[in-house]
Amino acid sequence: HPGSLEFDRSRSDFADGSPRRSSLIETIVSAVSPVRLWTALRPSARVASTTPERPMPPVPPAPAPRLAPFLGGTFLAQVASTALQVTMPLLILHITGSPVTAAFSATLSSALDAAGTILGGRLTDRFGSKPVLVASTIARGAAVLALPLLAAGTGLTMPLVLAAYLIESFARGVADTARNTLPSEIAGKDERLLKKILAKNQSFFEAGGIAGPFLAGALIAGAGGAAATGALWLAPVVFTGVAVSYLGLSKRPQIVSRTAPSTEHASDPAPARPALDSWTKWALGVTALLTLYPLKGLLPAIFATSILANPASAAWLVGMFGVG
Repeated sequence: HPGSLEFDRSRSDFADGSPRRSSLIETIVSAVSPVRLWTALRPSARVASTTPERPMPPVPPAPAPRLAPFLGGTFLAQVASTALQVTMPLLILHITGSPVTAAFSATLSSALDAAGTILGGRLTDRFGSKPVLVASTIARGAAVLALPLLAAGTGLTMPLVLAAYLIESFARGVADTARNTLPSEIAGKDERLLKKILAKNQSFFEAGGIAGPFLAGALIAGAGGAAATGALWLAPVVFTGVAVSYLGLSKRPQIVSRTAPSTEHASDPAPARPALDSWTKWALGVTALLTLYPLKGLLPAIFATSILANPASAAWLVGMFGVG
């Protein structure tokens, strides 16, 4: 057969035509050739040729949170707070006619405000800033809602007015703490965004401090006094807007890292929180009682009713204080 003949000739090296068999040494040498040896020592080369490495898609930037609910809530909350600074001293003076009673009520209000601030820190640590802020705002609105309802119904009495005033003051302290810690939760780890929030928040805070007294003064002058039902509806309505605004708050979503978390400091104990001793707590309480915040509404109210005989002028004085 021609094919068999050519095959036999290719295997014949000797003079007598006998076929030559491959030696064991030639077989080993061909098995461990440089190309095969290099491929065996680099398995990644074979893997790369069959499964090419795909680049990871870029991490999309986190969308910036909406600041309008927070800034709007800050503005409206300050409008309601400064309006109450005008209304409550005038209302107590209208019921009792005693500046001493009004001053004593302002002192109790400041003390409960400080107590609410301390409790607000613990509530914020446990539940977060937004739930505490919304709940405390609703509590403030519910407390002052009793005033126009009482004025339209059975009438305003000093115990009921003082109870509403103190409840609102305590809830105000809780809300202030939650609102002050909220920017860090909104910004997350974005220091640039945090500075932006704090700068804008101060501007809206000051604007609300100016608008509140003038708005309260306009209602007092138009309704016929601080005890008029129309003037007392301002704070409950504004607090409703504050609560609705805060419900729209959102946080910056955290980007989940694609790398494995480092275990270098996993076993390190958490840093201990410094405990406040009794003297520090007393110092904080006395400082809160000596603050001029309640006097900003009390002194103009006494001056307006005793000297000027015009309750609405107290609002103009408080408003000009905010302008300054």
